[in-house]
Amino acid sequence: MGIAHHLHAKIWVRFDGEVDSGKDGNELQKEKTLRDGSVWKYYLDRKVRETAEGERITQYIYTTAGRVIYNKTIMDALINDV
Repeated sequence: MGIAHHLHAKIWVRFDGEVDSGKDGNELQKEKTLRDGSVWKYYLDRKVRETAEGERITQYIYTTAGRVIYNKTIMDALINDV
């Protein structure tokens, strides 16, 4: 397999920012409550763990390695351009 194939491989990435998933991406697919009271909420391309009170603990998005590299490159260019 070439490098291009790996850039399109889907991976889970921890992301602490806001996610604009569009209309379909915000539809809750599944919810699982853990013994500690926290809740995993599963959406189309992301999963979010919240406290029992609804505060976000962590969030993962399902994306490709290529998109991660692309977005990081853009953000670095914008930050360093200031």
